[in-house]
Amino acid sequence: MNSTEKGNSFEDRVYDLLLEALNNDKLFITRKHSLLFKKKSYFSKDRNSKIIFDLAIECYRDGSKQPNLIILIECKDYETSISVDNIEEFYSKKQQVARANSKCIFFTTTSLQSSALTYAINLGIGVVRIMKDDSMMWLVERTNKNLSTTSENSIAINVINAITNEYFVSTRKNIFGYFDGKTFLSTIDMIINLLEEV
Repeated sequence: MNSTEKGNSFEDRVYDLLLEALNNDKLFITRKHSLLFKKKSYFSKDRNSKIIFDLAIECYRDGSKQPNLIILIECKDYETSISVDNIEEFYSKKQQVARANSKCIFFTTTSLQSSALTYAINLGIGVVRIMKDDSMMWLVERTNKNLSTTSENSIAINVINAITNEYFVSTRKNIFGYFDGKTFLSTIDMIINLLEEV
């Protein structure tokens, strides 16, 4: 499988995940008022041409011909960690086509470099890591045995490790997300949280 086929395969995987959530009314938005696209293009005045995004969700109010909210989605299935350049490029494209009434989510199968995560946090970009293989061990960050760790803290530690640690593997969960200072083990929960702020 070449890199294009690999990338398309991961995009299909994310598309199916989002389509299932929409069809089962698991998101804050409804299927009736939303359209999910692959390879959707939007016009950029800066380029005087269109920019193609891996996936996009357009949300409409009753009677509206123009979307009231656009969720732009980038999918990267890399062998190496995601650099800040990847996140910056995605955000720059988003700003060129939809400065207002838009959200963006970055899906990846590998870790983010710390600078990439910092950039995503500061710009309000949702980040989701989908694990490739669930058959390996669950790794937990070492903590002082004298310190008490709540279940919420344990989840947060593991989500951040999953997103930033290249060698993180898991048998219990296969999706780890981060948005607006919150950690998620479900793409659906993260998107609901993201949309509630619109």
